[in-house]
This record gives sequence, structure tokens and C-alpha cells, in this order.
Amino acid sequence: MNLSRLFFLIFVYTCVFTSKTMGSEAIFSPTKSASPVGINPYGAAYLKFSRTSFSVLANEDEEEIGTYTLVPGSVLVIKKTNNTFWLLQTDKQRSYYVIRGRNFVYDPNVQIDKLFNSARLANEVTKSGGLKASKTGDLPAKWEIAWWEENGYTKNAEGVYSKIIIVIDPVDPDTIVVDTTVIEVVPDTTVLDTVIVEPPFIEKIKIPVGMIMWDVYYRDYWNDENPKYDPLINYVSETRLVASEWRDQFNVVPFYGQYHDPEKIKIRYNVRWDQASGQNIYDEVEKEVTVKYDKSQDDADREIQYYDEAGIDFLCFNYYNDNSPLSEARLMFVASEHKRNMKMTFMVAPNRSETEINYITDLMLKDYWFKIDNKPVLYFTIDDIGDLEKYRSYMRAKGGGDIYVVYFSIGGYPGDFADYQKYNANAASSYTLSMGSGDADMMIKAEVKARNIFMNQFKDSFVNLIPVLSTGFENLYQRSSIIQKDGQVIPKATLPQLEEKLELMKTFINEHPNKVPAILWYAANEVLESGNPIVPTKSPDGKIDTSVLDTIGKHLE
Repeated sequence: MNLSRLFFLIFVYTCVFTSKTMGSEAIFSPTKSASPVGINPYGAAYLKFSRTSFSVLANEDEEEIGTYTLVPGSVLVIKKTNNTFWLLQTDKQRSYYVIRGRNFVYDPNVQIDKLFNSARLANEVTKSGGLKASKTGDLPAKWEIAWWEENGYTKNAEGVYSKIIIVIDPVDPDTIVVDTTVIEVVPDTTVLDTVIVEPPFIEKIKIPVGMIMWDVYYRDYWNDENPKYDPLINYVSETRLVASEWRDQFNVVPFYGQYHDPEKIKIRYNVRWDQASGQNIYDEVEKEVTVKYDKSQDDADREIQYYDEAGIDFLCFNYYNDNSPLSEARLMFVASEHKRNMKMTFMVAPNRSETEINYITDLMLKDYWFKIDNKPVLYFTIDDIGDLEKYRSYMRAKGGGDIYVVYFSIGGYPGDFADYQKYNANAASSYTLSMGSGDADMMIKAEVKARNIFMNQFKDSFVNLIPVLSTGFENLYQRSSIIQKDGQVIPKATLPQLEEKLELMKTFINEHPNKVPAILWYAANEVLESGNPIVPTKSPDGKIDTSVLDTIGKHLE
């Protein structure tokens, strides 16, 4: 190209989202226009050109509120059209706009003041800079298209508003100053061709996606109520110590947790059975902590909304007795009036009482219980699957039909076909993978290997696979100052590594379309074990990090 052709080009790019099938190529469409529009990449104002002049116009209808790092160059804005405010994703050139839910906001100073359906946005901005819940109209069903069409934007099937940006170089002056950047311009009267480039296509996972819920992040029962010693209750207290010790290195405080001034609490640990007294005995230590977890029903509702808006379909709760603090999460889920599309299931434990089995099977009849093939799903290990017939008996008595049985292991997929036949299990799964210490790349390979081994063995059988993906296994709990064990350590996966896991999973699903009815993540909130929880976390300065959930969510249907 002749240097005289390298004239002022602010940006010749339009982000056009189109339906795309596998194997299709990007679309390049040369276009010429006599209605030039130039957009300033610096955001505060934009330049509008004619063949003979240009002017700088204020962009008063829009406020940039943060960046969206998962899409390089993307920003989040609050934009006013037709006297209505919208939360939108765009780029610096404002070449496209796509509506975003409230959880898309990266800037913690931009928050919504109360819960509402993710498809409803408000017509006013709150004092805190957020958007209020809408009382009128659903979006995008009642999207106001007139303003967009009048301003040169068109909407596609994905709900993206985009337009072709064409820049015609001005004849005079020869030098244009935008902010502090000097751009040399060579006079030319030729209208540039505009290239429309399709953005990278992301195939979505269409089968149900769930997450393991193991909840030990609650108020400190031991120090608040001084109950009789219970190792599970004590564990809640101990998490405050572990999180305090690792708070500056890992994301160990869920979004509802609190940082506070140093406080001393008693922690009972090293529990063991004493034959002489016929009871558990333990050691006790006083430790200083700076973290606590006071979780409310509103927090539980907010957590459900985070997961729902990301595209998560179901939560798989570890089941504990109702009087255990580790049951609070599933009790709050059941009590929530904001479940939306979210479903639940249990990983049960052995020796459940008749009362508990009756309670569990009652829940399995609810519309918010997770089902596969229209059967309520329940997870069993080798330790508790012997109770399966009790569950089936209760379900039959209640007219609930059969159970979709997932037979899972703690550290790998079970492989004894005789067990599947004996219990008529529908699918195999795993809590996570046991592979000793390693790195995130080794975990990726181990997951692929485990899936392939299972499928090679059982692809022609009636047993399906619900594969598990892991965010990591740092085992911070084992490395606390009162335990100090060398536990399994697999550093957390980076965001690109999480995306690699998802791409490999998509390939596996496509290769075995009738054998993978769902997938499961380890884990939503095993904060101290994974070191890389999916639940949004809070830093000491109050910022909320949703990056792991956002990374996963962009790949979900």
C-alpha cells in the first residue's frame, strides 16, 4: 500500500454476531458509503467527519463504568436512549452494543440496589451508580429499537446492535489532535472500504451444568453458642483461621464474608476417640482471626442469582443433618423464593434415618429438583448406595416413580460394571480426581484420561457418565498452622486453563452425544480446598471477583 493511503483511520471494524455453524469461516464484506461516521477510541468524545470538515462532539448520553476483561477491548457502559438507561457491553469505538445483566458489572462501585429478574432493567440510575429494578416492561422483548435504527445500528438474532463504521479522511487540517495523541493525516478523497469481521465463535454447552456445594462458611457456632463439641461445628470455626492465614494469597472469602479487626477465638482440633471415657477428646487452642462468614438468606438468594445468570443449571449439595451448620446452604436454598431456574440435588451419606429419607424424597418431588430423563437425580457412593432401595420404596409410595441413580466415587470414576448392574445405576461420576500433587496442566490431562478410560470401557453399556471438571485443589485447610500436613496440592487453574477444560469437554460431549447427560464442577464453594472457588469472592478492599464464574458462564447455553 502506498504511504499516501495510510491516512487517518480511527477504527475500521464492526463486531457483528451471526449464527455460525461448525467449520464456517469469518465473513468479510467490503462496503462503501457516503455517510461517514468516525468514532473516537478514547471514549470521552467522538469525531464526525465530512469530506471538508470535522468536529468534536460531547458524548453525554453514556457513562463508561468498567472493563470486561474476558473480551479484550470490551467495556461496560450505562447508556441512555429514549430517556431509558441500559447496562451494555461495547468497545472503545462503540461499534456494537449488547445488553448485559447486572452481574456483568466488574466495577464493585456499580451495584444494583435489590434483587430482580435479570431481564429487567430500570429507567433510572441509583445514587450508588447502579440500576434499579424495573417495574415496567421486560427486556429485551420490549427493546426500544427506534433509537438504534435511527442512529445506524441493526440488531441480529443474538440481540447485538452493531453498525458499519466508515471513516473518510478530512482534507484539512493535516494534523488532528485527539487528547494527547497526534495522528498524521494524508489528504485523500477516497471512501475507504469497511471490513466486517465476525468475532470468535464460542460453541455453547447445551447439557445441564452443575456445581458441588460443600458449605462450611457460616457464623462461628462454637464461639457464638458454645455447643457440645461437634467436629463439623468446629470445622466452621477452623475455616476462619485458615482463611485468615491465606487471605492475602488466595480468594478465600465468599462475596458475603467479612474482613474485620483481629479477634481471638478458641478452636478445638485433633479430635480422637478416648476408650476410657467413651467419648471424643480433642486439643484446644486460641487463635487470632480476621475473617468471618455471616451468611443471610438474602446472601443465599444473591448467590443463586449469580449462578443462574451465569447459566448454571443445578447445585449438588453434600447432605448433612438438619442440626449441622453445614446444612444451612441447602436449607436456605429450599427456603429461597428466588430460585428462578436453578435446580438442586444431593450427594447423600450413609445411615440416613427414616425421617431424613422421607424428607429427601419429599424434596425430590418438587419442581426445583434436578431431573434427567424426567427422573429425580440422586448421588450415591459405595458407602450409602446400600440404602438405595429405601429411597426407591419411599418414592414408589409417594407416586414419584424411579430415581436417576448417579454412582460416584471420591477420587475417580468407579469402574466395576457389576456394581452398576447390581444397583441399576444410570450414570457414573466423581467428586473430584485424586492424582496427588501436580500442576493445573496435569489435572487437565488427568480429567481427559479419566473420561476416555471410562468411555472406552462403558460406551456400549447402559451406564452414562457425568464428568467432573476441577478448578484446582490447593488444600489450604491441610496447610493451616494447627494441622500442618503435606496434603494434595494442584494449583488453581488460570482463566485460560479453565477455558481449555471447557473446550476439551465440548469435544468429549460431541464425541459421545448420548452418553453425557450433564457435567459437574468441583466446586462452587470449596474455598479452602480448591483455592479457586467458582462462587464470587471478596477482597479486603471490598471488590467482588466474579472472573471464574464469568469465564465458565460465557461457554454455557
